[in-house]
Amino acid sequence: MFKISPAVRPALLALFLGVALTLTARAEPKPAFEVQLEARKLADGKWVFRVEGTADLPAGTRVHADLLYAKQTKAPPRLQREGQATVTEEVHVEEGEEAVEGGRITFHLGFQSREPYSGDYEVILKVPADGQPDDVRSHLAERGEFPEQRISARIGDPQQLETQRREVAESVRTDMIELWTLEREARDRFESLLREAPPGGEAWARTVGGEWGKRLDQVQTRNQQRCPHDLYWVEYYGRRYVDLLGKDLRALAEQFRIVLDAPAAEPTADALARADTFEETFQMWMEYLQFPPPKDSSEGAQRLAALSAQLREFATWFEATAKAPAGDPAAARARIQEWQGKILAAIAALTQSLSDFDFAPVAALTRDTTRTLRDAAAAIATGDAEARRRVTEALQRSFVTLQEIEAQLVPR
Repeated sequence: MFKISPAVRPALLALFLGVALTLTARAEPKPAFEVQLEARKLADGKWVFRVEGTADLPAGTRVHADLLYAKQTKAPPRLQREGQATVTEEVHVEEGEEAVEGGRITFHLGFQSREPYSGDYEVILKVPADGQPDDVRSHLAERGEFPEQRISARIGDPQQLETQRREVAESVRTDMIELWTLEREARDRFESLLREAPPGGEAWARTVGGEWGKRLDQVQTRNQQRCPHDLYWVEYYGRRYVDLLGKDLRALAEQFRIVLDAPAAEPTADALARADTFEETFQMWMEYLQFPPPKDSSEGAQRLAALSAQLREFATWFEATAKAPAGDPAAARARIQEWQGKILAAIAALTQSLSDFDFAPVAALTRDTTRTLRDAAAAIATGDAEARRRVTEALQRSFVTLQEIEAQLVPR
């Protein structure tokens, strides 16, 4: 049996330890990167993820980066029954490759037109073997392969995520409804021009090249600024649907122009059938995105007319009452309270039918009319001519606001 001499045992032990330490050093190399991941707003208003720090690598080394987002989604029913409300899925946002310069490395990834979704992000840094300069390949061969490095960071306030999602969803819904509105306008204009003699191909071209076309351009420009990655499903699919509807609408407009240049029964029917298909597709995608359907603005127009009649009737009554000799103040106050109930109810009905339009004029109308009715009661009670004048001017402003609301309505 082979025996190791006691004299050589210490030397062999030292040799084995040296080999073991060498293998350990190769198995666990020193991290090549010390970097930070953060979101920054640039001077042009865009946001970007910046990865920056030191790199223990020779100049010219190519480094690959992958940016990931930990997307939180609603857990399936089985996990919810077990008490788990959400699940996390890693979504790839963007990748890039940069070179080490002076011992430093910098990446700019994931450009966006708005502040990124709050949550946990991670960047994975790798040193690929291929595509490296000759001197870098020699250095890597001597030093050994670098394992990938993962750098994590929490961006923004996770408590704000739902608010961000609601704002994005509302912007997608607004653009979807704008496309639906543009299609309705185009169809009405097309049918109107068909009834003219001769049909108006040139007039249609002016429609597309004018305000109608600009509004479509604006929707498509906004849509291109949305995030193309599946960080939030409503934005991801909404971006796709707005893009497809916008292209379909342009094709429909061109088909309308061709028909108007040379009207015929069959092409006309085909164009109108295509418009019907557009509306069916729009409704299907609105349901998929879980958006409430838009309401026909003809209902809003009717309620707007009813409110306008109420206000004009009140204005006539106010002028007559304010000019008359002093009567029963209590009766006047009771009458104004009656008017207030009817007018505010009419505003509430109008608001309900205008859920797809700008709420700002309606909110202003509610606020200003409530104040005007209160001031009217005081003007009648005191008989103050200046107070009466202010109420009359306020009523005129209310009629201007009604005109602003009316401008948003698209009659069918």
